[in-house]
Amino acid sequence: METLALPVECLTIIFENLSYEKLGVKNYSFTILHSCILVNKIWCATAIPILWRNPWNWLIEGLYLNRLTLLTATFISCLPKEIKNMITKNHIKMKKWMKNGTSFDYPYFMNGLDYSWLYFSINIFLKENFKIRKEIFKNEYKTILLKELCKLFMKRSYNLNQLNYNNQYQKRYDYYNKIRVDDYINLIYLPGATQTLYNLKKFYITGWIPSEIIFGISKICKNIEEIRINNFHIDDDEEIIITLIQEQNFLKKFSFEIKFEDKFIEFSFLRFEKILKSKSKNLESLKLSPICFCMDTFIECYNLKELNLIDERLQFNENILENFSKNSKLSKLLKLDIDINFISFKQISSLIRNTNHNLEIITIIWLEGIDEIEYYKIFIETIIFNCPNLKEFYGKFDYNYIPLLCKNCIHLKKLQFKDFNILDFSKILKQIGDVIPINLSKFYLPLCWNFNSDSLEYFLKKCLIRLNNPLYFNIYEGEKHEKIIKSFKELNVLVKKDDILYSIMV
Repeated sequence: METLALPVECLTIIFENLSYEKLGVKNYSFTILHSCILVNKIWCATAIPILWRNPWNWLIEGLYLNRLTLLTATFISCLPKEIKNMITKNHIKMKKWMKNGTSFDYPYFMNGLDYSWLYFSINIFLKENFKIRKEIFKNEYKTILLKELCKLFMKRSYNLNQLNYNNQYQKRYDYYNKIRVDDYINLIYLPGATQTLYNLKKFYITGWIPSEIIFGISKICKNIEEIRINNFHIDDDEEIIITLIQEQNFLKKFSFEIKFEDKFIEFSFLRFEKILKSKSKNLESLKLSPICFCMDTFIECYNLKELNLIDERLQFNENILENFSKNSKLSKLLKLDIDINFISFKQISSLIRNTNHNLEIITIIWLEGIDEIEYYKIFIETIIFNCPNLKEFYGKFDYNYIPLLCKNCIHLKKLQFKDFNILDFSKILKQIGDVIPINLSKFYLPLCWNFNSDSLEYFLKKCLIRLNNPLYFNIYEGEKHEKIIKSFKELNVLVKKDDILYSIMV
């Protein structure tokens, strides 16, 4: 009897849900998708393009560093025969399978190229396969191999939409990953680069890279939708960054994180602000760390969906958000993330009210409030009564108002409160049980908030009645609550995990 096979279209949908874009590297998603290619030819042909879209992300973020040599070897096997012969003659060992052609055109599938990790991978490969021990020769052939692989990608990676220069791991893997200035190859001068880079949508920089690289990208790539610039130093060539931003036609996401000492608090970003203001109406996502621009620049961000403001400076201009919080029209804002040392509850309340009740995710963390105590109460009430579509909240919150938050924000799925004050939470926990949102799936309380067994049992009984799905709840499974937890796990009220701690930290 013949077995029925799923159509390729169905397999594609299933495998897409195991992709890096869907799962990242959690839950061993890389190994799950990798195992699919071993089932049969159809599964293999369907899964390979998805698996190879982001090979660097899988291996680096998943810490599968032992596979980087194999990744490099696979790409080397895709090189033209004459290049592979040249590599062999230059004292680089190649296994027999590398000299043959590949079953798939792996570079073609690539969506993202991380230059720093390409460099890192080549270093590891040469450490294991270079016959000459002298470092001077290794550097020479490393540059040759790096250039040939870059030429390969520029000629054949037509689906490339993301380019990273990410040096965030240099301190951890300094021996391998410290890129010399001479090892930065300007991709735009390689054959095929104009066509391959033309449709680039994402460009990320972490740390320093030569200004010529950024300038070259700005001249070819006009349709970048997302730019991330992290650990940028204000004494670097900011004119190049300005040019990069200015040249883009459809910039939607902008993230800017700089090294900013308090002594440079008055540093001028006037040209930056002028260019960003011209792009502000199309921006959908904005992240600033610290808040180094005049926020009036972004008052016309009518399409903004995500706003992330981080500022940990000890000297902070308390009026920096004043006009923005009053006059901005953020009716499309869905996600608000505020992490600043000194917060004005009045300003943040105004900002939330300007979102037209559409906020779905709020994260608010602070060290100290800078305005009168009555504005803290207004801030709490603003969240409760102006965010009916709220799905996730993380941060500090007045515990007495949590039941009212749950009652009013009926779409809540995740709650995580941050606090360091020891208190008896028993009464409040019972009140939450009476109004717990039916779709709540993650509930994290500070471990210093204590509650007795009676209140826990009452809360979980209410969860049994009200909740649609089992709950992640960070209860310490000690002797005090052991029997209650066990019984409600059996009733499928709590997520069944072997861990001692049920955490919503995702």
